[in-house]
Order: sequence, then structure tokens, then C-alpha cells
Amino acid sequence: AYTDQLKRSEGELISVASIDTPLKKQINRPILSEVSKMWIAEKLKTNWVIKTANGHQKAVEMFIELVGDKPFNSYTKNDSRAFKDAVLTLPPNWMKKKELKGIGIKKAIEKSKSYALEPMSIKNANKLMEFVGAFFRWADKNYDEDVKDIFRGMTLPLTKNKRDERPPYTLHKLNNCLLY
Repeated sequence: AYTDQLKRSEGELISVASIDTPLKKQINRPILSEVSKMWIAEKLKTNWVIKTANGHQKAVEMFIELVGDKPFNSYTKNDSRAFKDAVLTLPPNWMKKKELKGIGIKKAIEKSKSYALEPMSIKNANKLMEFVGAFFRWADKNYDEDVKDIFRGMTLPLTKNKRDERPPYTLHKLNNCLLY
């Protein structure tokens, strides 16, 4: 070590040990789109049906389109907050609306705001966040990398009582029951 210090002080180059930086560690990590396909394939071997898998895959694709496709362990709470803000802006069935059909999530958010479209319910927004969060929980259990559940605690509380969402009987049916 002493001779290295002397060489350095004289301006000579010396060899140094390589240090793994977080950037180096992320270079060879698979990206979210690749790992999510493995997740869906594994879940289809268990109790998921095609419709469930498609819903989860679509939510992950929306997330990727919004925040980018990067190594699956490099996402942060900032990414989950961006997704949360997006789904709370988009209208229900936004991909089927003629104004928003086929334009992608970023443009759909802009147009939703400009057209002042009614946003999707909190229940549906929470469902989309839970779908993507399910992937991160799975990845945490299945990979050695430090994977955080970036969607933990991100869902919003439902403001309505489930009993108040829809009356069990319409006024017409109640009148029919009472009249006979």
C-alpha cells in the first residue's frame, strides 16, 4: 500500500480493485416486461384463469407504458405514485372510449383532463394498483435482488359503505312486493 501511495504521489497510475456500484448491479437485471411474462406463466399454472391473467398483464403493461420498462428491481415509490395519479385521472373503460381509443396512456391522461371526463371509481383504481403490486410481491419472494413492494399502502380507502353502493331492491320492486 505504501509503494502505491508513493507511485500515486508521483503521478503514476496504479491498479485499483473494482467496486460494484448500484449501476453496475442493475446492468444485467431482466426488465419488468420480461419478468412479468414469467410471473403470468407461473400464475396460469396455479389457479389463475385467462381473464385474471389478462387483467393483471394489462395493468403491468399500463404501468410500463407510463413509467418505462427498466430492471424490475429499480422501480420506486415515485413510479407507483405516477401510476396512482394516472389511474385516478383516467375514466372508466378508457381504452374503449372513442376519444381515447388506441392513443396510449400518457395521451389518454392529457385528453381526459382536457375533456374533463369523469375519472374511474376508486375501487377500480385500487384494483389496478393491486394488480401491479401483486407482481412486485411475487418478485420479492422469487428473486434474490432487493425488490420492494412499491405499491404497499398506495391504495385509497373506499369512501362508501358497501351497503350504500346499490340498494338491494329498486323502488318499483319494493312497491310490487308491498302491493301483493
